[in-house]
Amino acid sequence: MPDRRAHLTEHARSVLFPRRFVLDRHSWPRLARLGELCAAEDTPTRTGALRAATEVLRWIETDVLPFERIDGGDVRSWVGDVGRAAVRHLDDAAVLALYQVFAQEIFPPAGPITGHLDEAFLSARDPALRLAAAVCSARLGGGPACEDVLREFLARPLPPGDEVVRALGPDVRGVIRRAMDGRPGQIPMFVEAIGAGDVLARWGAVGQCRRLMETWRAAPARLVPVLAGCLTDGAVQVRQAAMSALRMSGEAARGHLGAIERFFREPLSGVTGNAPERLVDLARGSALETMVRFRSPEAVAPLRDFLAAPHGPGSVQLIVADAAWCAPEIAGELAVHLHGDRPAAVLNALRGWGAAAAPLLPDLVTLHAAGRARRAVLEILAGLGPAAAAAGDLLLAELQEHDHDPVRRGHAAAALLRCGLAVDEAATALVSEIGHPVAQQHLATLDWPTALRDRMTGRTGDRPAAAYAARLAWRCGDRGPWVAAGLMDRVNPLAGGILALTWLAETGDLMEPHRPALQRLRDDPGRPGSGLIPSLKVEADERFRRALTEVLADRGPAGGPSDR
Repeated sequence: MPDRRAHLTEHARSVLFPRRFVLDRHSWPRLARLGELCAAEDTPTRTGALRAATEVLRWIETDVLPFERIDGGDVRSWVGDVGRAAVRHLDDAAVLALYQVFAQEIFPPAGPITGHLDEAFLSARDPALRLAAAVCSARLGGGPACEDVLREFLARPLPPGDEVVRALGPDVRGVIRRAMDGRPGQIPMFVEAIGAGDVLARWGAVGQCRRLMETWRAAPARLVPVLAGCLTDGAVQVRQAAMSALRMSGEAARGHLGAIERFFREPLSGVTGNAPERLVDLARGSALETMVRFRSPEAVAPLRDFLAAPHGPGSVQLIVADAAWCAPEIAGELAVHLHGDRPAAVLNALRGWGAAAAPLLPDLVTLHAAGRARRAVLEILAGLGPAAAAAGDLLLAELQEHDHDPVRRGHAAAALLRCGLAVDEAATALVSEIGHPVAQQHLATLDWPTALRDRMTGRTGDRPAAAYAARLAWRCGDRGPWVAAGLMDRVNPLAGGILALTWLAETGDLMEPHRPALQRLRDDPGRPGSGLIPSLKVEADERFRRALTEVLADRGPAGGPSDR
């Protein structure tokens, strides 16, 4: 037995080494057993198990341990068990294990982990142990001494080969940021680190600002002025990181549009020596996206140049999505994309343009006639409004000849109703497809002409199961509490969630039981979770909070996020 304990870490490596080990339902009992050994009373057994668990936790967090049919909740429970075992016997091995528990972002520990860490660890000679102790202390509610240590390490360069990075993992600054969540000194700590002397330290701190702004509603107002100042930093790496963060900072960046425009024109102003061309291109791309979002007239010419050059579809879609305001000026370049090999990026962006896509109507009709992306084309035509009448023959043909495709038929019927053509036929077709989400979407959102109202009145028994069920029931006369509850379930920062909030407000008194929950969403200092990609999260949450404020405005002033 002593020999087995002495070689427990080596045994764990041989059994759990990620290149040969897949975590699945057959191997899970081994990991569960390791968690039990972390709580052993026998010190050598416990120490060896904690060291092995530390390695496994690092593999999990750095995504090198493959999973197969393992429930994420089980992993989180195991992580929590290791953390609670470590905090009961806080020696060096336990502190390092507890650090890895708190470092988990994909699988954070399930259940509370409480305890007290001896501040003597904050003076340890081993820098990795000292930082690990500071993170654990901050997560356990420790005093300002732990923040002093965290501040010290934020000011360090921490390159990949640094001993602390080798011991604790590559995302040290991210772990520090999460350890400071909820503590008043979090944002000032990172502002201070941005002003540190080392380029790598400044670059790393700026990189964490994006995550701070995605997490806390008060963060952009406090960080954006600092980030805008970094656009003239002597290091191109810092400039690029700052511009990337500004692109994702929402409305707070609007007040610094002049600085962003100057940066776009002269990204290397004041820089001595050679600058990495790739970083400069990335920075100017972020600046252009921001200028387009804020409708800067200076953005039009470079946007046309951007669209004329080869770029990835993701980049094209993101920037075109915000460019509806200058549609006539860029229509020629967008037409080239539509007739090219990969029109999907522009088509996806045009879905949100509404009537602004009218200058591209001839190109959309040509694309449809060529048999390409017909569903996407029809969806865009359905949002054009009266301008879609120019494609009336196409829409009528879709309505009459494609009753086997409810997506195309639904979009065509909605387009005809919105432009006032063949209203009776279109209303009949749309109601006949009421079981399909596309028809439900249009029935929920378009204004009902008499022909459609006559066909929908009293149809509360349909209650389709898709997202628009509650709205349709309300429009058909159902005033049951389930309608407001169904809409409340859909309220979130996504576009559909904000639409559900607008509809919820129209239910009048039925909304009142949900008012406290809406107020909590409005006043929460943190941003709610959503399925948005990071570059859109801040902007979407700001729209969400404005909508909440408008809905709740008739019952007292809006609350604000705490001044973090």
